[in-house]
Amino acid sequence: MLKNYIKVAFRNLLKHKLFSVINVLGLSVSMATCLLIILLIYSQKKVDGFHEKQDRIVRVLSVEENRSFASTPLPLGKMLSENYPHVIEDVVQIRSSFVGGDVVYGDHRIPLAGRYVDDRFFTVFDFNLVSGDAKTVLKEPFSIVLTKKSAVKLFGEANPIGKSIKLNDVGLNTMGIDLIPTENKETVLGDFVVTGITDNTLPSHIQFDFLVSMSTISSLVKQGKSNATFDNWENYFDAYLYLLLKEGVSERALEPILNDVTLEKYSTLEDVNIRFASEKLSQINVSTFHQNPMSLRIPIEIIYVLSFLGLIVLFSACFNYVNLSFARSLTRSKEIGVRKTMGASRHQVFLQFILESILVGLLSLLIAIGLLQVLTKVFLDLWINQFLILDFRFDIALFLVFVLFSVIVGGMAGVFPASFLSSFSPIKTLHNTTGMTLGKGKRIHLGKGLVVLQFCASLFFIITTLLIFSQLNYLTEKEYGFDQSNVINLKLQGMDYETLTNELIQNPSIQGISACSFVPGTGGYSGSVLIENNGAKGESDLTSHFIAVDQNFIPNLKIQLKAGTNFSAEMPKHNEEFVIVNEAAAQLLGYTVPETVVGETIRIGEERTALTVIGLTSNFIFDLLTEADPKDPLLLRYLPDKFAYVNVRHTPTSNTGSVISFMERQWKSLDKVHSFKYHIYEDELKATNAIFSDIIYILGFISFLTITISTLGLLGIAAFTAESKRKEIGIRKVHGAKTKNITFLLSKGFLPLFLIAVLVTGPLSYFVNTLWLEAFAYKVSFSPWIIVLGMGIMFATGFGTILSQTITAAHDNPLKRLREE
Repeated sequence: MLKNYIKVAFRNLLKHKLFSVINVLGLSVSMATCLLIILLIYSQKKVDGFHEKQDRIVRVLSVEENRSFASTPLPLGKMLSENYPHVIEDVVQIRSSFVGGDVVYGDHRIPLAGRYVDDRFFTVFDFNLVSGDAKTVLKEPFSIVLTKKSAVKLFGEANPIGKSIKLNDVGLNTMGIDLIPTENKETVLGDFVVTGITDNTLPSHIQFDFLVSMSTISSLVKQGKSNATFDNWENYFDAYLYLLLKEGVSERALEPILNDVTLEKYSTLEDVNIRFASEKLSQINVSTFHQNPMSLRIPIEIIYVLSFLGLIVLFSACFNYVNLSFARSLTRSKEIGVRKTMGASRHQVFLQFILESILVGLLSLLIAIGLLQVLTKVFLDLWINQFLILDFRFDIALFLVFVLFSVIVGGMAGVFPASFLSSFSPIKTLHNTTGMTLGKGKRIHLGKGLVVLQFCASLFFIITTLLIFSQLNYLTEKEYGFDQSNVINLKLQGMDYETLTNELIQNPSIQGISACSFVPGTGGYSGSVLIENNGAKGESDLTSHFIAVDQNFIPNLKIQLKAGTNFSAEMPKHNEEFVIVNEAAAQLLGYTVPETVVGETIRIGEERTALTVIGLTSNFIFDLLTEADPKDPLLLRYLPDKFAYVNVRHTPTSNTGSVISFMERQWKSLDKVHSFKYHIYEDELKATNAIFSDIIYILGFISFLTITISTLGLLGIAAFTAESKRKEIGIRKVHGAKTKNITFLLSKGFLPLFLIAVLVTGPLSYFVNTLWLEAFAYKVSFSPWIIVLGMGIMFATGFGTILSQTITAAHDNPLKRLREE
């Protein structure tokens, strides 16, 4: 019986080749998109899946009213370990502050980044320790465990165990990006003994090039190389805390314990309002985003959005299947009548059609897996993925998930057509094939309703994609308030900026050189400082960002100095006396005429350092455009110790490549160790908006798929309409109707569907897109022309498809149609 069902299903697919191709193509494309999302979720679930005790490991979080942090106060781990041994078997803490810089062994000097960790690290986590004893490798001060990759870079094939290496710390982070630019100085931490080698190639949210024993910190504090403290309960950015629960103890048992600690430590502290919570190790990579993360990952909210978009595409393909099944119902009604007349029951007919749709799903899976290879490569090429933990390797479990998914999709797409077609009365189907009804006296309008939904989805994605593209174009062309053209930014990496400046300025193609702690507009951060208002009618306390700059920074970047004077070269380097503020800072301090702030004294920081305001700049954009606000206050401070970059301006007529080659030669003559790192400023600013490009690629792709599948859906409903009116068309043509009259007759019914979609989607797209636009201080306005353009694109594709079918039907031979009736 089953063999016969499958044989008939194949025959029907081959008999109706056009409909079969449309169904398989639509489902395969939509399934490939969904499979990519399944693969993405599966890869995130696999992160940290290699730890044998993962079900018993939890991470403690610090939670404020509206946000949560992945880190906790450092003394919390010791307190929990000592007071609750009946619940907690082991504790591991990892310092949240990075340790990293140049690691030196003999003539080898390479930049590596790592973490300070407890000596219990390798007994709780199952990172493969190739060499060394898990219980002792991180016990003694100045012990270091290298990854296999790092060990090969430093030692080649030699055995590194027991060898001594030097570590010069500049705070290099394990994420591979400059989240917080480091100061332009190195701290020589001393000699470290290699006690172990680990293989950390398996996906984990704990990323590192090396691990240093936590006991090292106490020694560094005694040597004056660290100001770390171990008893500060108010600093909940200090450490990442992992607990290994005893066997049989659930995560819920921690809740009252963490609540008790919160009450004990924070009930009397007015300035700190946090509580502690926990999350399982297996949930870290697929949960909501927490601030101060250990590593970057895809927020679960993004996965939800991608899943939603994938389902829209999938449902569009399923709608197509329903539409095309209805279109074919008129041609298959006699088949159903004959089957039932010969004794087939309704459930047997239903099973026949369900198996046919599942077969389409399985055939679609074969094509979808091929398309998935292309989609995966494209997805991995997105800018954001260079910072994420992704593992797209296939395994048998994933393949079974794919097969199950295709069966579900096939069954879901076919269940309604199968129920409808199997309900046909054999007498009615053999007597009349033009009047099939759905329910009591209701004509089959469901297909048209599904087309309206497809119109709505397509139009919404088109409008959203056009708006995001417009916003990206606006951000790309936005004036920052300084001149970034012909500027190359170099990272100092510990080099004295005056020495480098003296070497570079010799080139006649170089017009000017300035120094700063971070490059404005690129997402860098020097920190913030509290400004004490000194009597002006403004806020009593004001927290402001600051940039450390030299006397050439303002003229070199052509920032407008609206009042006062610039810094001078004669200013003391270690005794800060003067400051320059932007207009926003002056206004927030209560100076309604910003220029009047010049000459005033402000006090900043906990030490209430008195600084004289000597200048006022315009409100140039110093943060990422996506984060910037024209009301953000900014201080420009003369702090040479914090200079981390130099900005080199060259003449407009000079060759950029030649200037870069010259700078690289000069760099290598001054620094034999660090590689030459530079960015062309204009390109660097464009790269900060790369996330928008990723969004455009994703939404543009979804829009393309939705439009394509909607077009296929229109093809189905147009075919259905032409098929259902074939007798009417024949009669009209016999009576002299022209092709254009027939075409208009068949097409006019789709115009109301389009208008309904416009009326629904226009206001909806305006409301939804206005919400995300409000998050930007610098944004485009939602022009009605964007909706009009989206309507034009949808109208052109949709009605082009409809006309292709109606014109074909209008050209049919009327005698042939009437003879068939």
